[in-house]
Amino acid sequence: MSIPRLYVVHFTNRPVELAEKELALAPELGFDGVRVGYPPTEIMTADNKAVSPWAQRWIDRDIARYKEMGLKVHLGLGGLFRDGATFEANIEADKWVAERFASTFGPDELSFHLSNEPSEYHRAKPDMPEWKLLVDEHFVRKCNTLVDIYDDSFKAHGYRLYGTTFEGGFDWTSPHKSVQNYHYSMYLDRICDTEQYRWIHYRTRQNFHLYVPNDVDAVNTAVQKCRLGLHCLGKYPQMRQGYAITEFNVRPASATVNQYNHGTRCAKIAKALLAMPELDFATVYCLAYHTEYSFMNPEGVRNEGRIKGWKKVFGLL
Repeated sequence: MSIPRLYVVHFTNRPVELAEKELALAPELGFDGVRVGYPPTEIMTADNKAVSPWAQRWIDRDIARYKEMGLKVHLGLGGLFRDGATFEANIEADKWVAERFASTFGPDELSFHLSNEPSEYHRAKPDMPEWKLLVDEHFVRKCNTLVDIYDDSFKAHGYRLYGTTFEGGFDWTSPHKSVQNYHYSMYLDRICDTEQYRWIHYRTRQNFHLYVPNDVDAVNTAVQKCRLGLHCLGKYPQMRQGYAITEFNVRPASATVNQYNHGTRCAKIAKALLAMPELDFATVYCLAYHTEYSFMNPEGVRNEGRIKGWKKVFGLL
């Protein structure tokens, strides 16, 4: 059973056997699609001039696998650029990947998003001595160039592009949710008021990350934070083209927590988010090398307690 609009993050650059084990969980757990990325750092030739033949075979194999499994794809663009390669060569590598996926997946099966913001942006707090965002000119140029390519090559065909990811989170140092919400609201307002970034977001749909504490109030907290994010972004008419959550989960989720409870909380958050018609889709952050979130560890051993909790909520047992 596929759960519409529910995606999972899938990390592709790993041994084939482990990647296959992780990918096999997607249909088993009801995911409708996967969020993937193939940044220039991982796919370019040694001379930094083009996508390598090896990477082309790797990507073609993955595309065929996603198609065979009936999975939709949300593809990240503008990830880590290759040092030593020209700006143009990096952009061409990203464009090649986008075109390769679009040659197989239609606009109802494939969407794109730009890379996450520089970490300095989402770590800033409004009560810092200098509450000020430093505009990364390279990052802005990269994003605007990719949006231009989208406008020229993909938009008319119905493909969706989401902007740079809003990564800002609650202020975990404060036990008071009113303070946490205030900081999150201030963060979004500051990003939206930065002219260079506002221009990027005016041309795209919006996406953001959503993490909440692993406690009995996790589901309500997730809904509250999501509605706050939608409210902040919705204040800008140009940003109302559409919204998605490209990562969500509960944390901390160490090996000492009840794994079944963690699985049920994550699944209940998923159901609550999917009940919001404003969201195009929501994506569980679940990578094997991040065992605090994953259904599987880096050795490919399944977390059966977490899997059972997830399946129980969605009636997959």
